[in-house]
Amino acid sequence: MDAVPQDSDKQVTKTSFWTRFKSPKVTISTVLVLIIVLGLVIAVSLFKQSSKTNKNLPNVTTGCPKDLSGVFAKSFIDPVKILTIRPLGFTDGMEHMLPVDHTNFVLNAAADEKVPVYAPTQISITQIAKHTDYRVNGTPFTKESNYMFEFTICQSALTGWSEFIHQLSPDLQTIWDQVKKTHDEGPLNQGARAINDTATVSITVRAGQLIGYTGVDPSFAFSIYDTRSKPSGVDVSYYGDHPRIVNAICFTDLYTGDLKKTLTDKYGYYNSSEDASTRFTPRSIEPKCGQVIQNLNGTVQGDWFAKHPARDENLEAEGKTVSFIHNNYDPLITEISIGGNIVPKPQTFSFKPETAGGVNREFSATKTNETYCFKDDPVIPAFIFAPTNHDSRVLARLLDEHHLKIEVQTGDCSGAYDFVNAFTYER
Repeated sequence: MDAVPQDSDKQVTKTSFWTRFKSPKVTISTVLVLIIVLGLVIAVSLFKQSSKTNKNLPNVTTGCPKDLSGVFAKSFIDPVKILTIRPLGFTDGMEHMLPVDHTNFVLNAAADEKVPVYAPTQISITQIAKHTDYRVNGTPFTKESNYMFEFTICQSALTGWSEFIHQLSPDLQTIWDQVKKTHDEGPLNQGARAINDTATVSITVRAGQLIGYTGVDPSFAFSIYDTRSKPSGVDVSYYGDHPRIVNAICFTDLYTGDLKKTLTDKYGYYNSSEDASTRFTPRSIEPKCGQVIQNLNGTVQGDWFAKHPARDENLEAEGKTVSFIHNNYDPLITEISIGGNIVPKPQTFSFKPETAGGVNREFSATKTNETYCFKDDPVIPAFIFAPTNHDSRVLARLLDEHHLKIEVQTGDCSGAYDFVNAFTYER
């Protein structure tokens, strides 16, 4: 409050703040001071808050922070709409023989509901493609449109890929309608085909901005890649035109606080046919987000290749790979994902591993120059999607760190067994 005015010839009086505020001279000066002070207080407060919560926000034109936690501020999809998140490392014996580098959501939504998808941070969309898969008989796998995106989060380090946007946002739809596109068609596994219309773009999207809409089937899927992150002991050249597989990271690690916990707790398997209380089975073993590359030198564990692939070769095509991996939903179950070549068509052997002996031995405990026999468990969990031949066994022998002898035979692992017509894979 201003000093009380005094007059030696008059009685000292007090003027109320409101009375003086109404005075034209005092009003201007007081208001200006209040505005300046209030502005400074708000600016300092916002700066402190920004320093705490947004210190790791990326810049698409410069670089990424070393610590990626906090780079994502917005969930791709409202967490209330997410029932579960599929962990990395999924295989299905059809499209995915190698453990895949992307995750996707099981959504709590009606069959025909349009679920909004948002940018998790500021991104630069570099490519949009409209992708359609067709069965052998010429019918599409889904009636929904499938827009695929490639985007940059921060230059030369963090990028992303997504698919199953069924409808673009109005802004992106306008751009898509006007931009020049290239058309291509190509084969998929087991006689299927894919058609793509692709556009190279440069579109900056703000954090929280609408990208488009997805649905329950198929639902939004995506990958995040960090070129600074590579698993040790892996020869990247074997992954041909998929070098990003070795750079895939857990997208929930880019969040912090309650949102990170909420999303991380959703990793697991959802079975709609089960009782409501048991439909969700969370992944209980770290990393909760799953694991793509599982190679372990000196053991059979990990990915093996029929030959060193060409740079542009499709590794998900039949006859290219064999993977000895742990299941992405339940890592206590081991899988042998065979992409053909040593069998007439792709299949998967799954079982709970043994800690000793030569039958169904835990992959990480196998040794060089020992012959192991693997037989699938006839009681296949619901989350083992790939077909399995219950009449067969797999024989495997690690010759050295880079070569594996393998054969699929009729029979089980009882009695004597040996190679007859083996193949050699490498990595």
